Amino acid sequence: MQGNLSKIIDMASYAGKILLQSGADIVRIEETISHIMRSYGVRDFEVFTVANGIFITSGDCTRGIDTPKRHDYIRIRSIPLISTNLGKLDAVNTLSRDIEQGKYPNVDDAFSRLCEIESMKALPPVVRMIGSALASAGLCYTFGGSFVDAVIAFFVGFLFFATAVYLDEKKLSRLLTNIICSAALTVIAAVFTSFIAGDMDRVMIGCLMPLVPGVSFTNAIRDIAASNYISGAVRIIDALLVAMGIAIGVGATTLLLHFLNII
Repeated sequence: MQGNLSKIIDMASYAGKILLQSGADIVRIEETISHIMRSYGVRDFEVFTVANGIFITSGDCTRGIDTPKRHDYIRIRSIPLISTNLGKLDAVNTLSRDIEQGKYPNVDDAFSRLCEIESMKALPPVVRMIGSALASAGLCYTFGGSFVDAVIAFFVGFLFFATAVYLDEKKLSRLLTNIICSAALTVIAAVFTSFIAGDMDRVMIGCLMPLVPGVSFTNAIRDIAASNYISGAVRIIDALLVAMGIAIGVGATTLLLHFLNII
């Protein structure tokens, strides 16, 4: 395949950026970048990825690359920690396989496809609210709640996620967002269970489970198992901060409601 080395590196790093933003583990990101680079004929390159950055270096001593003189290329992308998006992960993985199979001989076409993937819109807020409500109800029932508790958890989960969507638009820090969401969830659950006889603990357990950073913690363990200790440590800290935000929000609000004799 023919192509410009600079464009190939840009496109490969862009694919890695989308994967890292979407919650992929480090091994998957580096393998995807390597597959893309090799598929376009690049052999002389190095890839280094951490939890919030991608570093790619390459020279032009490569078969099939249009570079008239010796040049070294370096690409650095800084990526903040962002929540999981499995749709984008699947789309980039599919594109990587298509590139290996020769379906994108032109680098510009692959780049255009990556732009389309990054601009993929999330599900509408109402759909996500309903999904959160169903998950909360199901988890509440799974953890020993009654049918009434599950019904309460459905509505609490819906209102809780509406709060999360509103706060997401305000671009607050993740820690502050989790504290406020957990506090709001506790208040909403207390209000519902005070009017409808229900187990507040079971309702809150069901509604809090979607907040638990299970994917982040799992990826952190995978990174550590693959000897990517820096990335694994960063992701574990991020997961612990999310858990701390949940604990602070729930704990402080519960104490306040007890003090006010509301629960």
